[in-house]
Amino acid sequence: MNRERVYGLVVLRADGLRVKSRVHDSLPDTYRLRLRYTRADSEALYDVPFWRHCREDTDVSNVQGLLDFYAENGPTGFCRYRLPRMENDFGVEGYLVMLVGNRVPYGAKHRASDEERQRWERHRAAFSATASSGLDVKEALSYVRHPGWQWNADVAAQNAPSVAHQGR
Repeated sequence: MNRERVYGLVVLRADGLRVKSRVHDSLPDTYRLRLRYTRADSEALYDVPFWRHCREDTDVSNVQGLLDFYAENGPTGFCRYRLPRMENDFGVEGYLVMLVGNRVPYGAKHRASDEERQRWERHRAAFSATASSGLDVKEALSYVRHPGWQWNADVAAQNAPSVAHQGR
């Protein structure tokens, strides 16, 4: 291995470790958010000292910008710009799943006009018609279990030109 290649690998490893560290640092934020806003199926289960403590005393200050934006605007992709860091395993979608799934209240709610509702119903009808013209599970399985069936990847691999590996 030449010196430039070794140096490049060292830099890649350092960058990878830096990103991994940032991802690891975001774990406490998601756990705290989950503890703060988890709802039980029954209020009786939820109104106990442990959950009361979690609701009232869990520190979510690191994601407070996200929570404030969400409270005002609701679930939107623009919440991503309020995350403390972009490198995390959960992404804005993971945070929104927790907030929406736990019914965390928010202010801005879109009220569709009659025209928007009618347009949406037309889209739904078109989607339904397309879906109903497709195969059901039994039909799809009969195709892929047929002895003559070939997956596209299998066909592509068979037709690919053979290239010998040339080492350096």
